[in-house]
Formats: sequence, C-alpha cells, structure tokens
Amino acid sequence: MEDLDKDKLGTQVKIQYKFKDDKTVHTCHVTFQQYENLRILPMIEYCKIITMKKSDSK
Repeated sequence: MEDLDKDKLGTQVKIQYKFKDDKTVHTCHVTFQQYENLRILPMIEYCKIITMKKSDSK
C-alpha cells in the first residue's frame, strides 16, 4: 500500500450521494475508505466529496 493511501485511510470526508431512481440526495460523514467503497456500488448514481478532514490519530 502506498504511503498516500495509508494517509487517506484515517481521513474523514463529508460526502453527497444519490441512489439511482431516487430523488433524494443524501449527505453524511464517512472515512475515505468507506467513500471509495460506496462510490463503486451499482445502485449509486453519483457520490462526491464535499469536504475532507484528516483525522488526528497518533
């Protein structure tokens, strides 16, 4: 795993996503890894990052 990817794993992101055949746009906070998993699901029309905050892990 690249160092950049390790840094992203602890990153919290606020995302906006929409399911196919749904009028509602949803917003939530997830980890970057969860965002990566969510955006490839076939039932997701779109998924984008609104804000990104690196976690303060030690």
